[in-house]
Amino acid sequence: MDDALRQGDDLVTDYDSMIAKLIVHGSDRNDVIERGKRALAEFDVEGFPTVIPFHRLMLTDEAFVASTHTTKYLDETLETERIEEAQEKWGTKTESTAGDGEDDVVEREFTVEVNGKRFDVDLEEHGAPPIDVGDVNTSGGDGPQRPRSGGDGSGAEGQEVTAEMQGTILEVGADKGDEIEAGDVLCVLEAMKMENDIVAERGGVVNDVAIGEGDSVDMGDLLFVVGSE
Repeated sequence: MDDALRQGDDLVTDYDSMIAKLIVHGSDRNDVIERGKRALAEFDVEGFPTVIPFHRLMLTDEAFVASTHTTKYLDETLETERIEEAQEKWGTKTESTAGDGEDDVVEREFTVEVNGKRFDVDLEEHGAPPIDVGDVNTSGGDGPQRPRSGGDGSGAEGQEVTAEMQGTILEVGADKGDEIEAGDVLCVLEAMKMENDIVAERGGVVNDVAIGEGDSVDMGDLLFVVGSE
């Protein structure tokens, strides 16, 4: 076990939310997988969700066990329903969902507008005062969304370029109104101590820039809007 945090410590989630690392070794891959399954099953973490259910799922996944998975396996092949089932089966019970079921539940209905489309959203709040949603900027989709960290949102039309991971914007290489080509570097995102080029998937005109150098972004946050030439 490689860890440092103890009960009562604050989690740092703006950059890297890792709280512990499990390292398993054995005589061969199968031995390591079996030891890993046993070790993960012995974890007892309370108060917040972790990725332990996901790792337990992967150690029973046929493609992973057979070592036939690829770097695109999670994005293109693994069904998200299986991850949700694993979280339900092995996930941590947080304060808002744990207990005897007697927490106060506040049900609310409100409407959000995303890219010019309106969506009716049902929200349940457990064991806490009602959330004041106010005027929340949204990042697309058909459900409740979190605020974007890159500014006040965008009403610009075109293809949205979003952050594929949590990190910090090191450099912005395109300004509003710039003409770009497919493959051009729009910005550089630092994540996990690595610099990642965010490139344009197609040519066009930059209709909106939602971030600046030094901004912290979460996965899914809007970075740019690229319109047709």
